[in-house]
Amino acid sequence: MMVLPYNQTQCMDSVYDACILEPKCIFVPPQRDDLQWGQAFLGDDPIDLLLSKRGEPWCRSKNCVTSFAWANDENVQEALHIRKGTIKKWVRCNKSISYEEDVESVFKYHQLLSEKGYQALAYS
Repeated sequence: MMVLPYNQTQCMDSVYDACILEPKCIFVPPQRDDLQWGQAFLGDDPIDLLLSKRGEPWCRSKNCVTSFAWANDENVQEALHIRKGTIKKWVRCNKSISYEEDVESVFKYHQLLSEKGYQALAYS
């Protein structure tokens, strides 16, 4: 392992290892019970969301906040025909499963399910 001088180490502290073009952010899991999906999620005026002053830099981890609220919404689950009680709380990634292969495309699975008359949601 190469040891960098202090000033280079300090400079590298703000670099996100997984993608050097993105800011390094502290990941805060979006698993909050108070999140709601819908108009209230955006506030009273969604235009304000677009025109608001720039705050903290964009972070990839913030993208999953809306997906968590959306997937746990009862109306969404009903629209997807998910039987009540089968899933207590949706999570973005199930880290308890040991993944042995990387699936680059689910197109053929989606096509097969569609041909059999099933509706499927492929979420990545």
